Amino acid sequence: MNDRKTKNELIAELESVHRKVKKLETLLKKRKHTEQYITERNREAENLRCLAIIVRDSNDAIIIQDFEGRITAWNHGAELMFGYGEEEALQMNIERLTPPNREAERKEFTRRLRAGEAITSLETQRVTRDNRILDIWLTVTKLVDDTGKPIGIASTERNITERKLAESQREATLQASKQEAENLRRLAIIVRDSNDAIIIQDFEGRITAWNHGAELMYGYSEEEALQISIWHLTPSDKEAEQKDFNHRLLSGEKISSFETQRLTKDGRLLDVWMTVTKLVDNTGKIIAIASTERDITERKQAEKALQESLEDLKRSNTELEQFAYVASHDLQEPLRMVSSFTQLLEKRYKDKLDKDADDFINFAVDGANRMQRLINDLLDYSRVTTRGKKFERIDVGSIVGQVFANLQNRIEESHAIITQDDLPVVEADESQMVRLFQNLIENALKFRRDAPPHAHISVNKEGAYYVFAVSDNGIGIDSQYADRIFQIFQRLNTSQEYPGTGIGLAICKRIVERHGGKIWFESEVGNGSKFFFTIPVK
Repeated sequence: MNDRKTKNELIAELESVHRKVKKLETLLKKRKHTEQYITERNREAENLRCLAIIVRDSNDAIIIQDFEGRITAWNHGAELMFGYGEEEALQMNIERLTPPNREAERKEFTRRLRAGEAITSLETQRVTRDNRILDIWLTVTKLVDDTGKPIGIASTERNITERKLAESQREATLQASKQEAENLRRLAIIVRDSNDAIIIQDFEGRITAWNHGAELMYGYSEEEALQISIWHLTPSDKEAEQKDFNHRLLSGEKISSFETQRLTKDGRLLDVWMTVTKLVDNTGKIIAIASTERDITERKQAEKALQESLEDLKRSNTELEQFAYVASHDLQEPLRMVSSFTQLLEKRYKDKLDKDADDFINFAVDGANRMQRLINDLLDYSRVTTRGKKFERIDVGSIVGQVFANLQNRIEESHAIITQDDLPVVEADESQMVRLFQNLIENALKFRRDAPPHAHISVNKEGAYYVFAVSDNGIGIDSQYADRIFQIFQRLNTSQEYPGTGIGLAICKRIVERHGGKIWFESEVGNGSKFFFTIPVK
């Protein structure tokens, strides 16, 4: 009985021990799970700590903002990039970093994120505290709460301004290279097809390049030219000049253009205008001479013929002027005799003979007077260049004053009104300038309508010239006579209507041309005339 009890007690004790062991095992398992949890939490905390350090110290700007744009996190990289401290940034809205031209883009970007649209990265721009504009590459993360609801935006922002600038520079360089290549291609076509001869030679005179224009000018094909030297094109009397020219170029002297002569394949001698370029290698060493050569033979011949014609014309004009002067001078004495005796006849026998005799005497007196005026005008015309005085500084206003004094009686008789602008000082022949203005104002008084004459003298400075104008309210001139009116003895009206010799405007033209200017007019019949002439500013 006692043994059985002992056995039962033993079993009970064993069961109690077993329960304790089970409980202990359970406690051990719980402790192990707790340790694992703590270890995992510690690892997560360490990871978060490391991540926080990475975020804090990253050179990229890492910014968190809510959907209203308020900044809630701001790392050291953001401080460096945008210039705002963390404390300052947390009081700001992201709008502060947004350039005006990107505001609509920012709002659209925020709307799309809030609506759940996935946006990972994009290129945009930011403005710094000191108003610099940065190109930015933006990587975006949408932040959500435990329920998955979007609560904000985290962005990692990298400054790519320098990269963009480099890309832009590379693109510009690439475009420049393409343009340079295209320019070289076009230049090669121009050189190849130019009508001017374009030749490259080394300093021994060997020809290394020969274009189509050189073939046409000198008669050698390209294949032939590359086997010869520049001396084949050089006349014997020009060899020393060519050698000296090569030596001067090689020594670094600058020679741009000059005139020389060349020989063609068939032995013809050409006058040539040559433009020279030195060719250098990458070190700046002169390696060859490029010349553009233009055949000016025909131009030289034309210039020579023109010069001969000008000399002949000058000689003829001189002889004509001398003839006009001598003829006019020699006519003066017999004309004075004719004029004196006709005037004496008129004085003694007028109204003592019949009417026909009176008319004949009047015709003779009038003819003698007109001949006297014509001879005087011819003398004036011939003397413009042969008897002109030295140019001096003169006040044109005083010149016009002299003209008013000379014409005072005619101005008063015709009740003319003559006005003038402020007139400059010019370098001119004083007596000829008086004659010039007097002729033009006399025409305004002579060729008038029923109304009193009105003339105005004005001037404008245009470039290197003073442009004078004398305008009137007279009968006007038909524009078809623009060339004829300045020629000697050319009259548009009869001497009965308007007295004169027809030389006045020809004298004006000669005076103006002697002073280095030109003369012309603008007019309409019945609406007055305006005569212009130029005098150089000196």
